[in-house]
Amino acid sequence: LHPLAPSHQHHNHSTPPPTHTHAAQTAQLLEELSGHEAPISSLAFGTDAGGVGAYLASGSWDRTVRLWDFVSSSSSIDVLQHNADVLDLAFQPGGALLAVATLDGQITLWDAKEAQQCGNIDGRADVAGGRSALSRVGKANRTHAFRSLSFSPDGAALLAGGHSKFVCMYDVAEHLLLRKCAPALPPSRPRSRPPP
Repeated sequence: LHPLAPSHQHHNHSTPPPTHTHAAQTAQLLEELSGHEAPISSLAFGTDAGGVGAYLASGSWDRTVRLWDFVSSSSSIDVLQHNADVLDLAFQPGGALLAVATLDGQITLWDAKEAQQCGNIDGRADVAGGRSALSRVGKANRTHAFRSLSFSPDGAALLAGGHSKFVCMYDVAEHLLLRKCAPALPPSRPRSRPPP
C-alpha cells in the first residue's frame, strides 16, 4: 500500500482536486482518483479479513465516502451515501469494516467488501455531554459530532472524539456505548504574585 500525497495543482474551484496515490519509494504517481464534489476530509486504507482485498476510502463534505478496490484490475469504485458531511473514517484492523463519522453526530458502519451498511451509532448525546435539549447553551447552533475515530487493536471497540471534553468507547458488535470519559488535565499551578 502506498501513502497518499494531496495534489497541489490549481484546479477549477467548482471541482475539488483529485486524490493522487504515489509509490512510497519513488514518489512516482500511480493513480489519480477523482469523483468527489466537495473537499476531501479523510482518507484510510483497509483490507478484508483474508488480507485479499485492499481498499482506499475517501470521505468528503459532499456527504459521500468513495471506496476504491486496489486489488481488482478494474479499480472499482463504490459510493457510500450519507445524510451529512463526512468528518472522519477508520477501518477496523484486519477487516473490511469501515466506520464513518458525519456532521449530524452519527457513526455509520459499513462492510467495505459488499458496500453495505451494517450498523449505526447515534452519538449526538454522547459527544454533546448529555445536555438536555432544553438547557441553554451560549452557541445555540453548535454542532455536536465526532471528528476523530480509531479502532482498538483487536477491532472490538471504537473510540470517538469531537469538540467536547469526552472520549467515547463503543462496542462494535453491539453498537453500544461502553465508556465515556473526560481525559484528566494536569493540575494547574497557582500563579505567584509579584512582591508588593
